[in-house]
Amino acid sequence: MSDTPAQLRAAVEGFRPSGSGPVPTDPWTMQYWEMSNAHAMILNALLAIYEQAPDVPKHKHTNFIGFCLVWCANFHAHHEHEENTYFAMYEPKVDTSFVQEEHDAFQKGQSEFESYLFACLPPNHPYGQDKRTSATQAPLDFDGVRLQQLIDSFVKPLSTHLAHEITILEPEKLKAAGMSKEEMVHIAEVTQAYGSQFAKVVKLPTRTQFLEGLPCALLALDPL
Repeated sequence: MSDTPAQLRAAVEGFRPSGSGPVPTDPWTMQYWEMSNAHAMILNALLAIYEQAPDVPKHKHTNFIGFCLVWCANFHAHHEHEENTYFAMYEPKVDTSFVQEEHDAFQKGQSEFESYLFACLPPNHPYGQDKRTSATQAPLDFDGVRLQQLIDSFVKPLSTHLAHEITILEPEKLKAAGMSKEEMVHIAEVTQAYGSQFAKVVKLPTRTQFLEGLPCALLALDPL
C-alpha cells in the first residue's frame, strides 16, 4: 500500500506552526505565513485528488480531470512566479540557488501526471484559458489508480522541496540577512499583483466543471 497520503498529511502538518493564526502584521512574518499556507493548500489539494481518484464515477471523470488541471495551473503559476520573480527579489542577501534544482527534481513526474490528464479529455474539449483538445484526439479511459501511481512518482521530492523552501523565509533569518522592511513590503506588493493577475485568467473548462469541481476544492481546504 502506498504511503503517499501519510506523506502528504505529514507535510501539511509541518506547515502548521508557521501558517497558523491570524494574518501577520509585520512584512517578514507575512511572507513566511503566506508561503506556508500556499504550500499547505498545494498539498491538501493533491491529497484530495489522490484520495478521490479511484472512486470518481465514470460520468464525472471529465469534471474531475478539470479539477486536477486547475491544480496543475495553480501549481505552475506558483513555481513560475518563484523562479522568474519572487526569489530574485531576495538575492543577493538570501541564497535561493537551490530552488531551481529542487523544482527540476519533481518536474518530470508532475509533467507525466498532467500529460495523462490531458490524454483522458474528450476531443475538441475546452480547457485552460480558451484552449481545446484536438478534434481528432482519441482519449484514454481515465484510471484513478493510474493517476495515483503518477502522483506517487513525484510526491516525495515535491513534499521535501516545499518543506525546505519555507525555511529560508523564517523571519529571523530574513532580518539577519539584512532584508529591510521596504524590501519586504515591495515583495508583498509584487506578489499580490501577480496573484490578482493570475486569478483573472485561470478558469475551469466549463461552468459545469466549476460546479462539479467546487466540492473537490472545498475538500482541499484545511485551514491551518
